[in-house]
Amino acid sequence: MDWNRRRFLGAAAGLAASLAVAGCSRSGADDGGVGDAGWSYTDDRGNLIELDSPPRTFVAYTGIAGALWDYGLVPVGVFRALTRSPGSTDTSISGNLDFSKTDMVGQLWGQVELEKIAALEPDVVIVPQLRGSALLDEANLDAVKGLSSVLFVETATGNIDSIVQDIVQLAVELGADQDLELSG
Repeated sequence: MDWNRRRFLGAAAGLAASLAVAGCSRSGADDGGVGDAGWSYTDDRGNLIELDSPPRTFVAYTGIAGALWDYGLVPVGVFRALTRSPGSTDTSISGNLDFSKTDMVGQLWGQVELEKIAALEPDVVIVPQLRGSALLDEANLDAVKGLSSVLFVETATGNIDSIVQDIVQLAVELGADQDLELSG
């Protein structure tokens, strides 16, 4: 992932998470993280997500999925934009994401295909938000909450360095190598 992609990830909606900037807690020994007690995570809306074990499957907005892919995490499904604009071949939004290894669960702005998400049975669905507003319409969001735990990530606050670091932290929380370091 080069610096230009990182800059785009930080600036574009749904392409990075500013979890620490929002003051969210991380899973870990002090708050019931990975271990015998299961997995917990406080998202950017302050929602505590608690699972019996760390999430093994997730669905995410394409940009967030692309960033997590760079850290070895493969989504079972992705939704929304594949490129910067319709008809474009610029895949900087999805990065290196291999679409042959994931399912498309929605391409219309604000919507997902609920049947596809239900069939994938994800442990968590990662939904981006811009300054507190989810990038799924309320009807879709409510339906998704009935299918899976929903983890919100803020994508429009913070500086680029903190946003990039926060996506690394989210990757670690989802099971990437604990020794991840930013390169370049």
